[in-house]
Amino acid sequence: MAGIIEVKDQGKVRIYDADNSNYIDIVVPSTVSSNRTITIPDATFTIPQETNATHTGEVTGSGALTIADNVVDEANLKVSNSPTNGYALTAQSGNTGGLTWAAAGLDGWSSNSGNLLPADASKGIYLGVNSATAANLLDDYEEGIWSPVINGSTFTDAGFYSKVGRICLVQFGNQTGNAIALTNGSYYSISGLPFSIIAGGWQYASTPSLSFADSSSSYRSYPLTGRQENTGSVHVANRSGIDVATNDPLNFAMVYATN
Repeated sequence: MAGIIEVKDQGKVRIYDADNSNYIDIVVPSTVSSNRTITIPDATFTIPQETNATHTGEVTGSGALTIADNVVDEANLKVSNSPTNGYALTAQSGNTGGLTWAAAGLDGWSSNSGNLLPADASKGIYLGVNSATAANLLDDYEEGIWSPVINGSTFTDAGFYSKVGRICLVQFGNQTGNAIALTNGSYYSISGLPFSIIAGGWQYASTPSLSFADSSSSYRSYPLTGRQENTGSVHVANRSGIDVATNDPLNFAMVYATN
């Protein structure tokens, strides 16, 4: 038979399977914008399932197309800004596509060898509260070595210090040198603290702990007295009843408030 078989009024072409139990209908849409031609190839073929069609809008319904594995990449996402290595996608209401590349983690902080590092050295962490409370902000920590100056003589790198917030612990031990000789009833000053004592510090009453070991008496330990001076140094007095010799070991420790 030659010519054209016409099925009008949106009719169907129905083709049954081998036992006529099921069929396939070929149906056209209610409106076709222009004439179309379906050409069957001169070979055995199978109509494939479409898995990677170009699509605009939301894909819904039981007949929605299946997106193949490993095909959704950065270029196919609708994101409001350009990517940066190490950033993560975050939900940002109102931005294009609702997604934005943003730095992972806390704002203004990064990681260095597993340690938190602020972009601004003046920033810290609030402890013991769940709101920003100035009294609970820890924004400073430092430790190192310091060089005490005893009666004008410097003992380089003889001591250690640790500073947490505004509180500083200093300590040192020294055995030789004329600067630490102190006769009974006399006094001297220790300066060169790693951080200044808080101004007007009398009311803070930082009191050092000092002792010396008498080398002439099997290194028996004796206490010395001391106090924080308003000048920023530490006043040390010998009220032990014996002289401190130049070869008597001296130990010093003090906790004080800084500016």
